[in-house]
Amino acid sequence: MKTIQQVFAASVSAAQKQWLEEHRMYLGDLHNHCAISYGHGSLSKAIAFAQSQLDFFTVTGHFAWPDMEDGSQPIPQRVVDYHKEGFAKLRGVWEEYLEAMRLSASGGIVPFVSYEFHSFKFGDYTIIRKDLYECFPPDPEGIDTRLDEYLATNDPKKSGIICMPHHIGYKKGYRGINWDRFNETASPIVEIMSMHGASESRYATPAYLHTMGPVCGENTMQGGLARGFRFGVVGSTDHHNASPGAYGSGRAGVWAKEKSQDGIWDGLLAKRTIALTGDPIRIASFLEDRPIGSVVKATGKPMRFDSYILAPSALACAELLVDNLVVKTFRPNPARSSSKRFNLSLGWGQRDVSAHWKVTLRAKGAAIVDPVPRFKGEYVVDPLSVPTDEALAVPSLCFDGVSISMSCNTSGNISATTDNTQGFGFGLETDGPYSIILHVEAEVAGETFMHDLLLQSDELQHGPSVLYTHGFVSPALRLSEEIDLSECMLEIHESLDLDSGSSLYVRSFSQSGDTAWSTPIWID
Repeated sequence: MKTIQQVFAASVSAAQKQWLEEHRMYLGDLHNHCAISYGHGSLSKAIAFAQSQLDFFTVTGHFAWPDMEDGSQPIPQRVVDYHKEGFAKLRGVWEEYLEAMRLSASGGIVPFVSYEFHSFKFGDYTIIRKDLYECFPPDPEGIDTRLDEYLATNDPKKSGIICMPHHIGYKKGYRGINWDRFNETASPIVEIMSMHGASESRYATPAYLHTMGPVCGENTMQGGLARGFRFGVVGSTDHHNASPGAYGSGRAGVWAKEKSQDGIWDGLLAKRTIALTGDPIRIASFLEDRPIGSVVKATGKPMRFDSYILAPSALACAELLVDNLVVKTFRPNPARSSSKRFNLSLGWGQRDVSAHWKVTLRAKGAAIVDPVPRFKGEYVVDPLSVPTDEALAVPSLCFDGVSISMSCNTSGNISATTDNTQGFGFGLETDGPYSIILHVEAEVAGETFMHDLLLQSDELQHGPSVLYTHGFVSPALRLSEEIDLSECMLEIHESLDLDSGSSLYVRSFSQSGDTAWSTPIWID
């Protein structure tokens, strides 16, 4: 996509321009699961899924739950059993896991190693390791105090380990975060968005709807900030379906100097992070030209705050928060330009009826640019409904500079509020009338349905175009209306009176339901 410095060239300061030229936002998932512990889907499928749309990733093994049976909480025996089975399974495949993660780098993606502690006392933590040759941590003979020790003593700059709390919103003592035992040195980043829901604030959406319960009290990003903690925020899917980076379930954006282990790791430690629900909405904020994650000395006079937001689809608004309070809301300023954006989605149809799609998109009178995949994993209710052929479960998107080709598998949504569609976004550069040409093949219940669509630019001004593959309640395709790039961008310039101890951050909302939360900037 176009860069922030290109789109906002007239607004960025010289120092901001230099920083933006040196950094790029990379997209990843730092916490997700597959069948290496408990979960489903192979490790090879998880790696292929990550390679289809991410810049960096890990696959997380369920590792230990030290206080599972200490009497803190009554737990159903079946829950105890499947956790123990998952922990044992991870120990049996660790060397195979490490080798696969090392090999994944040949696919152009940056890998990390990770495993997870559950804990009533501390809340759950993902342990992210930079070393791809890391030996499996030996199990203790007596009481397991390893998580206690990590949280008390870990220094990521020396150890190459990040202790990342996740699904922090649950009640303390019920595997939500325990801010009383939080160590911002050991944990430079906090996961605030996943398939469990969003925990930026007690009102954040999507809501917590998992069996583990609702968001509670101060166990949110804002709760931690109110205590004076300084940490970066990320999203990650926490899906258990071998689908790292599944769109809509949580992703991490990291501003880094290069797409490498060192580059991504340095960005994480510097807290140059964005928590995302799905789309890679880029937020670049500066206070007195210092970027997100910075600590800036109070000046005793108004301080200049600038933020630049660029999304792959239309933005609804952005909010500037100071000390957890919204001080101002900003909206795009739509105009007419030569840069357009579109969203294509496919799926729908009857529940548990699968469709295998092949779609090719071309344009006449315009150049296609910047495709953005939006691939989801399976929302598993009945594991028997998951495709047995994992090749069907890994969507693919190919852009050759002229056309976009996508293949994927979909089935009907499992509820009227669960979006199980697949899709992608893309841009067009054009100075006049244009057309979009779609060739669609959908195989449903052993029968193939083929369609060719020619959509003219004038008809794309007035709303989305919809195609059903073969009649009522059959799988369908939707191409959005034309979206001008000006609707996908927004800038903030404010002069703020800020006190020592304050924090400020930006959250941004898209018209399609995506959200991005920036890491704060703090005032010293």
